[in-house]
Amino acid sequence: MTEQPTENEPTTREMVASAYLPSGEPVDNVGIVRVTIKNPLTGQDQEVTAAATVPGVSAVTRTLSPQPPQAPEPQANLIERYLNSAVYHRHGPAIGRGPTDLGLIGKGHTVLGDMLLMDVDSGEVHRVLPGTRIDEDRVYINTRNLPEWLAENPRLARGGGT
Repeated sequence: MTEQPTENEPTTREMVASAYLPSGEPVDNVGIVRVTIKNPLTGQDQEVTAAATVPGVSAVTRTLSPQPPQAPEPQANLIERYLNSAVYHRHGPAIGRGPTDLGLIGKGHTVLGDMLLMDVDSGEVHRVLPGTRIDEDRVYINTRNLPEWLAENPRLARGGGT
């Protein structure tokens, strides 16, 4: 007789598989587990595969699972935050472009290409690799949309000299 999971309880299938460290050394206390969970945002079943330690081998105190993608911060919020930022107050008119033309990126957005982004509050420039999801609560400007004199001299954006 097998127990059927309740509506909110995940179903689990454990598969026999081998796991290896980067050195090639086998790890004996790890198994591959496939779990069907309910996505909290959509309510639909979602299958997740993970490497897990075999119960009883180690004292697992917490299990972390992948988080569903978060909704990107709305463009209207990004524009409002940009208009209240240090970069805008120091150089807004000199930038010569409206907020909708700056390529504003914020929390929840995923970067598609290799980009140099300027933080609108600190003026710092960050390199962001393709596929990176912005998790910090920051607003960035794509430096391709800034005047060359500002993109190449981020100290100006931070309030410093050349």
